[in-house]
Formats: sequence, structure tokens, C-alpha cells
Amino acid sequence: MATSLPALYDGQILAYITVAAFALLVYDSCLTMGQEYQYIWRSKNGPIKALYVITRYSTFITSLMALETHFSWGEHSPATCRALLRFTTVFTGFGIGVTEVILFIRTYALCGRPKKLIVLFVVLWVVIGGLNIWGLVKWSQTLSIDSEPFTKCNLEDSSNFILVCYGSRLVGETIIAALTISKYWPIAWPLARSSPLVATFYQDGILWYLAMVSVLVINVVLQSVARPSLKFLAEAPMRVLHAVLACRLVLHVRVTADEEPTVQSWPWHESESSRSTCI
Repeated sequence: MATSLPALYDGQILAYITVAAFALLVYDSCLTMGQEYQYIWRSKNGPIKALYVITRYSTFITSLMALETHFSWGEHSPATCRALLRFTTVFTGFGIGVTEVILFIRTYALCGRPKKLIVLFVVLWVVIGGLNIWGLVKWSQTLSIDSEPFTKCNLEDSSNFILVCYGSRLVGETIIAALTISKYWPIAWPLARSSPLVATFYQDGILWYLAMVSVLVINVVLQSVARPSLKFLAEAPMRVLHAVLACRLVLHVRVTADEEPTVQSWPWHESESSRSTCI
């Protein structure tokens, strides 16, 4: 089926948004280069350092692959386009899964490291991950690419199985936010007024949740009502925002902990300073 004129215009819009998202990623990386060197590369090796590096630099790979699908530097057959779209979507899901681990660790540290919370997070991550894998497999089996022109990867049709991925992520984000606010807000709020570190934990977490929920809702709406060529209009911004906000969350906490003159013991720890709980 030949590519229609509206579909070509939609493809241009997607390409421009993907370029803008990639520019944001590069711009943020340049802005935080100094802090990243001081608080990540000069720090000891550990899980947060590894998760940070994966989150930051895997996003460059997926963004470049997304640019390839939109600008097609070389001729691509529909089969190649399907492979590129599948890789980009699956790798994006992997990157978002890594950022969720960062969020889990942050919430775990904030909540006093209870063992029950580890069980909850593991179950939540496995369930959400399983639903995402199932949804992506089903979705990738229904991809339909315009047969011409071969120089662009224009999505002609796909199923709504991808909604399972967005919906499960939305549920996971809401559970973590609700857990943090409802159970631990009364404890941390008095301390947050005197400790920039605790305030940073909560403020960054709330901003993260609001940003991610907004993007996820936009994606759900687009998948539900937009024509096929525009269904992934917010995919690139979501991918980049996940990485940018997760990396800034890690850096902001470490910078604040380094600058706080007096680190107080948190009420839910036994002789353990808040600096030791920082991610």
C-alpha cells in the first residue's frame, strides 16, 4: 500500500520530535558532564553507578536507532523497518526497566530499608516486566509497514497490545508514589524542613512521578485515538525523559548530600546517617 500524503507528513512530525528529544538528551548530558564526572565516574563501583551508566548511555543507542528509522540513512525494506522498530521499542523498555530499579532503590533507602519492601519491589518489577514482555511480543507480531517508499519506515498499522506496557508502567509508578507519600510522608516531612537531603528525596520523587504520569497518559491517549502513523508521537520524549530525570535524580541527591553541612540521623534508622542511605 503506497504511503499517503498525510502519513508522510506524520512521519516528518515524528522525525522532528525524535530529533528534539535527542537534542534534549545531548544538551542535558553536556550540562551535567561535570557533576557526572565528580559524582559518578570518580565514585566507587556499585549498583547505582552501573545503573546510571546504563540508563544514560543506552538511551543514546535507542535514540540513534530511532533517528535511523525516521531518516533512513540507506534504503530499508519493510522487514528491516520492522526489525528496527522492534529493537528500538524493546530496548527502550529495557532502559525504562533499569530506571525503575533506580527508583526502587531510592524509595527503599528513603523508607528505611525494610526487607518487606524488597519483596514488594521484586514482585512488582517481575510482574510489570512480564506484562511488558508479553505486550511487546504481541505488539511486534502485528506491525505493518508501508511497502513503499523503502527509504522511510512508516508505520501503517499495529495492535493496541502496547497499551499493556504503558498501563503496567503507570500502575507501577503510582504504587511507588502512593507508598512513599502515604506511609512515610508523616515521618519525613518534619525532617525535610530542616534537611535539604530529605527534601531532595521527596521533591525529586514527586516531580518524577508527575512527569512520567503525564507522558504515559499522553502515550495511552495517542495509542487509543491517534491514527497509526502518530501513535508513537510521545515515545521519544518518554524515552529521553526517563533517562534524563533518573540521572538527574541520582546526581541531585549526591550533590545535596555532599553540600549538606550537618547530616542528621533519620528517625527510621538506628545510628545510620542519611548520607549512607543516599543513592
